[in-house]
Amino acid sequence: MRRVIFGMINNQSRPVGGIKVIFQAAGGLRRAGIEACIFSEKEMPNWLAGNPLAADADILDASKMQSIFSTDLYVATDSFNKGRGDTILGRGNRAIIFFQNHSVLHTNKAINWADFRDTPSIAVSHFTAAQLTKVGFKDVTVISPGIDRELFKPAARKAHQICFMPRKWPEMTAVLQQRFGQQAKLREIDGQTEAEVAEILSTSTIFVSLGRNEGLGLPPLEAMSAGCLVCGFAGQGTLDYARPENGFWTREGDIEGCLEAIDKALKTVTEDQETYQKKLTAGLQTAANYSLEGFIENITGYMQSRL
Repeated sequence: MRRVIFGMINNQSRPVGGIKVIFQAAGGLRRAGIEACIFSEKEMPNWLAGNPLAADADILDASKMQSIFSTDLYVATDSFNKGRGDTILGRGNRAIIFFQNHSVLHTNKAINWADFRDTPSIAVSHFTAAQLTKVGFKDVTVISPGIDRELFKPAARKAHQICFMPRKWPEMTAVLQQRFGQQAKLREIDGQTEAEVAEILSTSTIFVSLGRNEGLGLPPLEAMSAGCLVCGFAGQGTLDYARPENGFWTREGDIEGCLEAIDKALKTVTEDQETYQKKLTAGLQTAANYSLEGFIENITGYMQSRL
C-alpha cells in the first residue's frame, strides 16, 4: 500500500501548534483508511496527551533503519536542511512541502527556494499561499488546520480574566501586568498541555493575540471557539480571519494599539453586553469555519488525489 510519510522535526517538550497539526493530519488520514505515519525519533509529545486524533497517528521510528519507497508520498515540514532538501527534489512529485509558516522563505538561508518552485506545496492560509506564489511556487493548495470544538468550547461560567501567550512577545507580560493587573486576573499560557490550555480559554473572558509572523495563527481561533473576546495583534496569516466583527484588532507589533484594543475589550465586557455578545457570536462563527472535520476532509481529499 502506498503510504503518506510526514517528515518531522523532533519536538518533545514545548507545545508548538505546527506539531499538533501534523499529528492530527496523520491521525485523520489513518481514520480515513490511508496508511500515514510520522517519521520521527520521538513519540507523541506529552502535551498532546488526551488528543484522540493525534493519538491515532503512527510513528515510523527514525532512530532505526527505515525504508521510504518510491511509491510513498513524502510530506516535508517547512523547516529542513540541504540534505533533506536534496531528498525532496530527488522524489519529484512524490514529495510535498507543508508550509505552516511562510517566514522560512527568508529565514532559512541554507535553502535556495527557487529550486523548489515545481514541488507541490500545502499552505495553511491564503496569506502564506500568496507569499509562496510571489516567489514562484507553481502548485500551492490552501488547507487550513482545524479546531477541536468539543475541546475548545465556552465554559458554563467564566471568570473576569485576561489570558495571553507571551512566547513570541515575552516583554508583554510585564506591560500587561502593569496596565491591567488591577482590572482583571491575568492568566499566562505557556507550556501547558492542550487540555489545560482549553480549560484556561474556556473560563476566560478575554484573549490577547500576541502572534508574530503567523502562518495562520490557531490560538485566536481556539480562543474564539472557547467563547473569548479576542483582541490584539492581527497580521500576516491572521488576516485570513481577523475582522472588526469578531474582535478588537491592531497592526502586528503596535504595542500601544494592542493596549488600546484590550481597553476596548474590557469596557465591552463590563459595560456593553450587546456588542460583547455580537462579537462572541461572530467569533464562534469564525471558528466554525475552521473545523477539525473540515481540515481532515480537505487533507484526505488532497492526499488521495496525489497517491
